[in-house]
Amino acid sequence: MGRLKKIILFAIISCTCMTMMDSTILPIALPTIQKTMHLDFLTQQWIIVSYAVVFVALVQASAWLGDRLGHKITFIIGLSLFAIASALCGLSFSGWWFISSRVLQGIGAALLSPSAETILYSSFPPDKRAKAIALN
Repeated sequence: MGRLKKIILFAIISCTCMTMMDSTILPIALPTIQKTMHLDFLTQQWIIVSYAVVFVALVQASAWLGDRLGHKITFIIGLSLFAIASALCGLSFSGWWFISSRVLQGIGAALLSPSAETILYSSFPPDKRAKAIALN
């Protein structure tokens, strides 16, 4: 496997891990977030589900957008939006700010996920493709 292909594989796996971890890690930190921000139960639930709802709602549309704009640019836009939204989550001072940041994270994840798979698929020859996708 060439060096460029290893870099592509590492980048795609890293992004996949970030988006998957982001959908599952928040419940662990939620008790601390609740104490710090004094959030009610409904706001806590929206903080958790807003990411998943937006991600699921937009993932098909973002695959279509990747086909139209190009998967590389869609991936870069999604990754940039995801990173900015993650920083905004860290800077949150209220429930609505946190929920809005999580919505932006969901949009970013929805943009980068289908494009990441397509980039991975097109970067490897057929005999190495299955291994790359399995690693991801």
